[in-house]
Amino acid sequence: MKTGMLAGVVLCLVVGAAGFQEASRLKPGKEPPALPPLQLPLVDPEDAPVSGTFYSYQLGDSVPPLPFNIFPDRRLYSIGDGHFVIDDRGLDLQALAEERSQRAVKDLGGESWCF
Repeated sequence: MKTGMLAGVVLCLVVGAAGFQEASRLKPGKEPPALPPLQLPLVDPEDAPVSGTFYSYQLGDSVPPLPFNIFPDRRLYSIGDGHFVIDDRGLDLQALAEERSQRAVKDLGGESWCF
């Protein structure tokens, strides 16, 4: 996937954050095998900041970080100085972006604003 398309995915994720938070929860029976924790300090969910610099584990630094955690129900790891990695392994980010894009097209009466 090209970087431009990845940026489009991130843009769609940012714009549709509220919808994705619910959609990001994996449905029973569709959970991937248990993923080992990353070798980084895990942030306690109660101590997770509302804002900061948040990177997707899957996308890394190939796209700009987000100013908030788009997937608050996923593990969050600190990489220091207010920078964090969202453990989005097991999520199909492209499928989530396409789903949000389709909803947006429907909501806008057929006009797409996400790639």
